[in-house]
Amino acid sequence: MVEFARESIGRAKDTLVKSKYLKRIEALLKEDPEAVIKQFEQLRSAFCKLENFRILVIADVEKLKNPVSAWKPFVENRAFSGALAPLDKRTDRLTGAGKNPGGICNVVQMPTIDNSYSMHTCKGPSTYDDPQLPALMLVLSYLGVTEGPLWIAARGSGLAYGVHMTRDHDAGQISFDVYRSSDAYKAFAAVKKVITDLADGTTAFDQNSLEGAISSIVVIFADSEPNMSGAGTVSFIRQVVHGTPKDFNTILLRRIKELTVDDLKAVLNSLVLPCFDPETSNVAVASTPLKAQVCSCHRTNNVDDTDWL
Repeated sequence: MVEFARESIGRAKDTLVKSKYLKRIEALLKEDPEAVIKQFEQLRSAFCKLENFRILVIADVEKLKNPVSAWKPFVENRAFSGALAPLDKRTDRLTGAGKNPGGICNVVQMPTIDNSYSMHTCKGPSTYDDPQLPALMLVLSYLGVTEGPLWIAARGSGLAYGVHMTRDHDAGQISFDVYRSSDAYKAFAAVKKVITDLADGTTAFDQNSLEGAISSIVVIFADSEPNMSGAGTVSFIRQVVHGTPKDFNTILLRRIKELTVDDLKAVLNSLVLPCFDPETSNVAVASTPLKAQVCSCHRTNNVDDTDWL
């Protein structure tokens, strides 16, 4: 709600936004149903433009009768400029706070929960040719393995039910989440120390765990293409949407296997640790009213704030 602009589909689909605007639509349907129909017509006319479409067909094309001209009834009599419209990027739908995280903290008081939850967001790679991407993928896989460094620091010590580090490549963001914690700050501090020790060499990387992290990445790639249809879809997204070569995963794996420990330390310092620095990250916390009152951050008492929506 803070980092995504109003034009973002992700924000439009947010539960808080939908709960507000569905009520408006319901009221408008009773008062002026024609206005709602007009809105849907505007949506349809904007969406159903030929320059907005990319069509994927997964089949043995040689066995299909008229694989191209079969589409003619759907496109004839429709205006077409002859050029496809460029695909929007999620990075273009970020607010200033999303494009340049830092110095923002919102605390939401929720009497219905007993624990605390927090999300910390910083900048990450937003292009698929970023030279740090392979090292970041391996580092996040290494940190996130079951009974790995983050698990031991937080869940193993009873500080949180779960902690996770993820990357949103389309938005160019890296996030650290604390899930169901009696004290989200203690879990945050414990994880920060573990990552800092790895980054400065105080704690050595375990080679067997690194091999396991690489295997996890291979499994993720394999699971994304479970059959011919899945492989075709992934290839389409990879080449048409992301603009990467069809063997991009193979190239990534080759680069990952060539990484050194110094490469991993470098990406921890440059990309991961900024998530734990208030100058380079945004923070959102949901907690009980009693715990929220002792927080020195900006507190948001009403999650349905109109400035957010």
